[in-house]
Amino acid sequence: MKLKALGTLCKNFHTFMLFDHADENGEVYQQWLGNGGASYVLDGLPLISEAHIPALFDLTKKQQYDAYIRRVPLLEGINFEHTDLDEQPVRWDAPAMYYQQHLVIPIFTRDGIEFINSAYLAPLKDVANNMQMYERHGEFTYFAVKQGFMTIVIIMPMHITDEWFISHNEAVARKMRDAQIAHEEAKRKREEHEGEQIEASVEQPSEPQAEQPDAPSVTISSRLAFAMASTAAETASLLSTISVSSMARLL
Repeated sequence: MKLKALGTLCKNFHTFMLFDHADENGEVYQQWLGNGGASYVLDGLPLISEAHIPALFDLTKKQQYDAYIRRVPLLEGINFEHTDLDEQPVRWDAPAMYYQQHLVIPIFTRDGIEFINSAYLAPLKDVANNMQMYERHGEFTYFAVKQGFMTIVIIMPMHITDEWFISHNEAVARKMRDAQIAHEEAKRKREEHEGEQIEASVEQPSEPQAEQPDAPSVTISSRLAFAMASTAAETASLLSTISVSSMARLL
């Protein structure tokens, strides 16, 4: 957990609530620090008092004057321990939305829905890949964030029942549904059009190919053979005539 980010969170809310976690004998063995809406375990630090807060988080005189700094025992009715037999895991990956200048995250619980301020997760960025959120129940529903098996944050929910907020999100959901339907319809029509184009190209008859003329070499060879045959016949006839004439003279 990032201590500097925790200090920034408390500064932004002008509140530093330091909680003492005591054992059965009343001896403080652990402390938590938060802004009233979320409390973070202070592991690796010695026990501190309100007087240490300004130096620990570099508060200016004005910031000290504006801030509410108190040290009190742990709140009753909230389980800060590492185990709770009634706890159940929840998911916090739903889309966040703005409400009264805060980015809030809806959390679905077994009793319905709650919201948490997304700013409460800022000090946990370094352990975001190794943490799980659980819902716990006492006099009201709250959330415990664990790193492994260790409870490191207790987060109070935001109870949002604002009619405008509800109506606005219902309208957003309807518009998103309409946009999804229109997108799917446009996709279907595009695929149908592409399929018709493919069918048209397959059914279109191909043009007949023109007959190719005989190779020139074949035509020339045929004509040459015919010419040679004609010449040979004329030559034989001439020789025959000459032979007959010669024999007539001899007689």
